[in-house]
Amino acid sequence: CLVNSDEVLLPTRIDRFSRRGAIELISQVRSTGRAMVGARFRVLPTMTDGRSNLSRQAVELLRKQPGLEITRTVIRAGVAVGESSYARQPLYQYAPKTAVAKDYEDLAREVRENG
Repeated sequence: CLVNSDEVLLPTRIDRFSRRGAIELISQVRSTGRAMVGARFRVLPTMTDGRSNLSRQAVELLRKQPGLEITRTVIRAGVAVGESSYARQPLYQYAPKTAVAKDYEDLAREVRENG
């Protein structure tokens, strides 16, 4: 499926290793030849904490990375995600009014608007 995709949304934690892994993955896929030529890769920063300087700086580092397209939307860290998984319920059913649920709504809107 990935080979035939024209767009890839890559959820990425904003820690150093995950960031580097995302950059390396995109680089390797682009260098494989004919597969995914011209595909659009967008990185979705996840597990962010807007109160943390480190978190904000890490997102900005991603945005400044040449050749990477970063989504406008970032997904904040939230315990509701883990809890909903443990409860075997979708986040929107388990905790629809949480900040992280709003982030996913914003992401859906962004993807609809920007292709």
